[in-house]
Amino acid sequence: MDRQDPLRAVRQKFRLPKNKDGKTAIYFLGNSLGAQPKTARNYVAKEMQRWANLGVEAFFEGDEPWLDYNRRLNPLLARMVGAKTKEVVAMSSLTVNIHAALTAFLKLTPERNRVVVVGSPFPSDVYAVDSQIRMRGFNPTNCLRKIAPRENEDLVRIEDIQHYFQQNGRQTALALVEQPSYLTGQAHDMELLTAFAHGEGCKIGFDLAHGFGNLNLKLHASEADFAVWCGYKFGNDGPGGVGGLFVHENHHKDQTLNHLAGWWGESLQRRFKMRPDFIPDSTAQGFQISTPSPLQLACLQASLEIYDEVGMRNFVQKQRLLTGYLEFLIGDLPHSFCEIITPASPYFRGSSLSLRVRKQPRKLVQALRADGIFVDFRNPNIVRAAPNPLYNRFEEVFRFSEILHAHAGR
Repeated sequence: MDRQDPLRAVRQKFRLPKNKDGKTAIYFLGNSLGAQPKTARNYVAKEMQRWANLGVEAFFEGDEPWLDYNRRLNPLLARMVGAKTKEVVAMSSLTVNIHAALTAFLKLTPERNRVVVVGSPFPSDVYAVDSQIRMRGFNPTNCLRKIAPRENEDLVRIEDIQHYFQQNGRQTALALVEQPSYLTGQAHDMELLTAFAHGEGCKIGFDLAHGFGNLNLKLHASEADFAVWCGYKFGNDGPGGVGGLFVHENHHKDQTLNHLAGWWGESLQRRFKMRPDFIPDSTAQGFQISTPSPLQLACLQASLEIYDEVGMRNFVQKQRLLTGYLEFLIGDLPHSFCEIITPASPYFRGSSLSLRVRKQPRKLVQALRADGIFVDFRNPNIVRAAPNPLYNRFEEVFRFSEILHAHAGR
């Protein structure tokens, strides 16, 4: 499979972590921090040199001035997430972008005062929703709802999501869905969930922290109101790297949206005129708040160019083979040792498999690390492994399975 892999050469475009003996590690942890694209170092060095040579004039001078850096990345970004160029922007970090989107789209009234989150979302999502509800003078205890898996189950059933909107949709202002779940790896049919929400007059947004660079997204076609993401996981744009925001064009002329106003959200024509009134750009660019770092954007560019060369369709084609092979190899592990809780269907997951480990999961992760394999632990007993189609091989999946079986037999 490695010899026949059409993406086999892409691995050479990344710098992969090393073990203590200097050998390349088996890095199945791109769902926490992606590997470094080799061109990132050169692109950052280029911007550092422009800074040294031009100082502040680098914002305006040369073929690629900083002033318009993030806008130049929009075509790459749009193709990656299935959006129109004007619907996306590289900006800020994930939780900041959640707050920016909720500030704009969350409108609570006495009649429609609920916000629903789906599954077991990353805690920061809930913190953000909780604080946004409080800032509007409502009580999260009464207004924040969760659609959770049923008792003794790990995954959210689609019929439970549909039932929630049928019963509570008219009291719900907004739904926030993690796509896919950071804990279980479960993904959802975005068009279907959007239809459920919009059918009851609710807004819906998606947290793509684990979906950006992992799922073959079609954001425009989904008609989701907004989506947010970070870039440092599957997006490979470095620790604390720049995130992103999608706002469907249906909302670009909506004058009732509340922007977190900041000068970088104005159009290029207005940005340096220093006028007292804020008029946001009429695209997703209008949601920007502060000046982006060209050093972070350089790292993002390095990764986006690789994805654009590969194409998300080809990425997902290998993903299904690679993750499916992992599932096949570890599916016969004793149930007393572990079980896979990620959906079996490749249409409802990405590159990551989550295992519920019943025997000392933390120690297992430490032991795997000693064997040269990067995976991670999440409370209470979940071990996540995420072979990335861009830089992981089938041989590495086989090696991981061998070691896991050895630990299961001890």
